Amino acid sequence: MNKTFLLLPALIILFGVSGVASVYAQAFGPADHLHGRHQQLEAALESGDYAAFSTLSADAPFASNLTPEVFDKLVQAHALIEADDMDGAKAIF
Repeated sequence: MNKTFLLLPALIILFGVSGVASVYAQAFGPADHLHGRHQQLEAALESGDYAAFSTLSADAPFASNLTPEVFDKLVQAHALIEADDMDGAKAIF
């Protein structure tokens, strides 16, 4: 199985967990470390900062598969997800 094929679901899970933590923090109290990390990961994707994204996701399950080329695909997929184009994002991987 293609390793990059596994990155999109892992990224969606990572952002999903961070999003849930953000909603929880707003309702029940701060979880700043999760919310802050999510914001930093998203900022790294939006700015195309591979070094920052790599550092922030060093302990993620997909970290060993992360390369500059894969990161470029993640940046493209993220932009499509933000534009509500899940099919386009899936097609990248």
